[in-house]
Amino acid sequence: KGQIRTTHLTGISTDIGTDLARSLFGNPTPQEAKMIRLTNWTRVATFAFFGLGAVVSILISPHLQFLSLMVPLATSSIVFLSVKRVGRYLD
Repeated sequence: KGQIRTTHLTGISTDIGTDLARSLFGNPTPQEAKMIRLTNWTRVATFAFFGLGAVVSILISPHLQFLSLMVPLATSSIVFLSVKRVGRYLD
């Protein structure tokens, strides 16, 4: 079970690198390899959407000012509820 660290992009980058090395040189089982791929795609998406969020923030902040903080609140809430819902199916 991979862990997703969203606090720092350096941690996510390191995790992508170590998992790539593990998948190339560690001889994982097919199930482990599948989990590594899924976890790394999740990390890549986190990295990409972090950057996209920064760009969107720059574009909307002048127009919405402090209300622009509602955008990350809304998207984080949607992700939280989605993950919670999917988690019920995985248990």
